[in-house]
Amino acid sequence: MSGELLTVSDVASVLYGERTEASYKRALRLVKAGHIASIRAGTNLFVSRTALSVFLGQPVDRPGSDDQQERGVVGAGISRSDA
Repeated sequence: MSGELLTVSDVASVLYGERTEASYKRALRLVKAGHIASIRAGTNLFVSRTALSVFLGQPVDRPGSDDQQERGVVGAGISRSDA
């Protein structure tokens, strides 16, 4: 999930479930106000999936995190219960 950049139109679609001018403008206001972290490349604005997840209050999956190691997801396929 992390590492992917979304356009403001994509953000509007995730937040409001539609790609209308009104939803685009609402998402753009959130980005410009700094409520959602963004990256500017020239005249284009992008939002990372991670920044959108943080805004939505969803947990962010990070490769190699302690949570994944405790579940046995990362490593040699050995969970802590096997050790």
